[in-house]
Parts: sequence; C-alpha cells; structure tokens
Amino acid sequence: MGHSQRFCVIAQARTGSEYLTTRLNEHPEIACHRELFNRHTVYSALTGEFKARLPSIEERDAQPLVALEQVAALSDQAFPAKRLFGFKLFLKHHPDVRQHVRADPRYRLIVLERGNKLAQFVSTQTARTTGQWTALATKGGEPKVTGKGGAAADAAPAAIEVDIDHLARFVELSTKRYANFNQRIAGRAGVMHLQSETLDERFVEVLEFLGVDVSPELRIVRLRQNPTPLATRVSNWEAVVAWLDRHGHADWTAG
Repeated sequence: MGHSQRFCVIAQARTGSEYLTTRLNEHPEIACHRELFNRHTVYSALTGEFKARLPSIEERDAQPLVALEQVAALSDQAFPAKRLFGFKLFLKHHPDVRQHVRADPRYRLIVLERGNKLAQFVSTQTARTTGQWTALATKGGEPKVTGKGGAAADAAPAAIEVDIDHLARFVELSTKRYANFNQRIAGRAGVMHLQSETLDERFVEVLEFLGVDVSPELRIVRLRQNPTPLATRVSNWEAVVAWLDRHGHADWTAG
C-alpha cells in the first residue's frame, strides 16, 4: 500500500500533542511521527535499522525539506501497510517546513491548541524544573513518569512559583503565534482546529477527518502527566488568580 496521504499536527509544547501523535501511530493505517524538527534530535516512530538511517541534526537543519522527504521514504519502507504519513510540527520549528505544510495540498492540518494557557505554562515550567517530560502508560494503565534519559521520576513534583511577567509574555506570544499561523491558512481546505481539552471526546472526529477506520480500539501510550488541580501545583496561587481576574481569564483556574 505505502504512504499515499499526509497530515501534520501543528502545536506547541504541553498541548497534548504527544498524547495525540502516539495514539494516532497505534492506528493500523497511520504512521504518525513525533517532533521531527526538535532542536536536539529527530523524534520519529522509526526503530532499528530505519531509525539508524535518519538524517543527522546537521543534515536536517541544512536541508529541512530534503530531510522531511527522507523520513517519509524511510517511514514508507518501515510501515508499508500504513497509508498515512504524519508528523508533529511546533509553531517555533523551521519556518520553511511551516510554509511547506501550509502550501502543500497533500497535507491535512490538525491545529492543536490548549485553551487554558495557564495550565500549559505551569506544565512547561514544571517539566523544565524537574526534567520530567512525559508519563508513559504501563500495562496496568498507571502512569510511569520519566525524566531525562527515560529514568523513572517522581510523579508528584513540588509546586512552582509562577513569574507573572513571564506568564504574561507566554500568553501573549502563544496567542500571537497561533493567530499568525491561522491567518496564513485562512480559507485553506483540509484543516481541523482542535483544543487539547476536547481531545478524547473528539478523537473519533480526528480519525474521520483523516479518512481512516474509526473502529479500532487504540492503545493509549502517553498519559496526562499532571492530573492534580492547578491550585495545588502553584505556590503563589492567589497572585496568579488576581492576574487572571484582571485579564479576563478567570476560567483558567479550573485546570
């Protein structure tokens, strides 16, 4: 069969993109790769000899579109029974790749945004502080939180102090990046807008959008890393709530 269709998940860090892409990759028709343009490495779904043939960081950064086609070709060889090739692209990743997926009609775009920017910010800061970036699902369904190098880590990190000015800049920049990207794809066919908060309830819609069978029960590989209420994860909660109230974001306290 081979890869005959393409899609791209457009996102930012801590929006549930890892949860979405790894779950999609479990589908028998979908080869969904992860952060191919991460500045430190090429995160793909490839293993073994195919992973060993991935372009280097230097090769990828020098010719990003060539590298993308190399990954697609390797994916086609590794997963010949899967007809969809997809990957995750952050809004800060290489501008040539962002322009490419916007302009190339072969790509269906899933624009994934987290409505609660406070939750996204706190999740990002917590991960940076602890080095714990992901929670894998064990066979029993319990989370296994991992840090750098994949080592097991504490699943209940200490509360962090939110720098209000930093939060304000984060919200402004995140909002602007999505607005700029959405402006560039206005009127484009083959676009689905999705909020992190509705990922589970709209997952069947995602499969329908991609044109694949919706009946397979797909294994969940990644879990929500920080399921406890935001109020318990922020040490200066009252100051944060006051800022949210002043800027019309009181609903974000519910995260």
